[in-house]
Amino acid sequence: MHFILHHYPMSPYSEKIRAMFGYTEMEWDSCLTSEAPPRGKLDLLTGGYGRIPVAQAGSDIYCDTNIIADEIAQASKQTALANALLNEDDLAQRQWFESKLFFACVNRAFSATLLKRIAKEKGVWNLAKFLKDRIQMGFKASIPMGSPKSAPKYISRAIEDITGVVAEQSYLAGESPGVLDFAAYHCFWFLVEVGQKNDLDAHRHVQAWYQRMAAFSSDPVNELAIESALAEAQKTEPKPLEQRFLQDHRIGSDIVIAPNDYRQVPVSGILAGVDETRWIVQRDHPETGRLHLHFPSHGVDVTLRLPKDPAVTPA
Repeated sequence: MHFILHHYPMSPYSEKIRAMFGYTEMEWDSCLTSEAPPRGKLDLLTGGYGRIPVAQAGSDIYCDTNIIADEIAQASKQTALANALLNEDDLAQRQWFESKLFFACVNRAFSATLLKRIAKEKGVWNLAKFLKDRIQMGFKASIPMGSPKSAPKYISRAIEDITGVVAEQSYLAGESPGVLDFAAYHCFWFLVEVGQKNDLDAHRHVQAWYQRMAAFSSDPVNELAIESALAEAQKTEPKPLEQRFLQDHRIGSDIVIAPNDYRQVPVSGILAGVDETRWIVQRDHPETGRLHLHFPSHGVDVTLRLPKDPAVTPA
């Protein structure tokens, strides 16, 4: 499987996937997009989905990093990256890293120095657009996004938790990295690389773990324009769905799906497949052909309208 990653350099969740590609030695292509919506022709692939990154494999579009991780795990046979293998405690830990720690690192990273750097690299207009987007995102979110004042508390807790493990072994998952390592790493990457903060310097075990993780970060084989990604979708078909996705009586229903925490942008289409881990939404457009968009089963709001004729299902 060869992925096109739709991302931008400063995106922490994109770094999570860039590092996974490096760890698994998977080749990938890059398609850069803007730091804030609207994202132009990328919306033809995603139906307007508001988050980055998005991974594309032909006509299959993966709209969540944990779904992308599961695909990488399957393609590379690195089962430690599969979220399905997490037990209840590990799942709670991953969710904590990707909520409390993530927003703490983002809040701690933002500074006048960072804003000046963004303005220098992207221009004042793009900086204003970026700030407006993040402010609106925070106002519309249904979950607390923390504050610079509360950030050190959560960062210190994470450092303490990680130290207790990596003082005795190389990674949180053992002698090789797993889901939890990448979930924590991308938060600290934003703090250290983007925010240029030194919070890890006094904690040698965590700093050593972080450097091992950062070494996995990888570069793409090719840089693609969005038109090339659209052409790739146009010339392919979605991969056949496994039978486990085709057992639900609601297949063929109109579906509207959106994240339920932040960037709650609804995506509409036809339900093509579903199981306990994901929703698969079919969309058709002249510039892309038929697409299957893959969303996680958790952390989303879903509205379904059954077809008038129950026998009608997607072609």
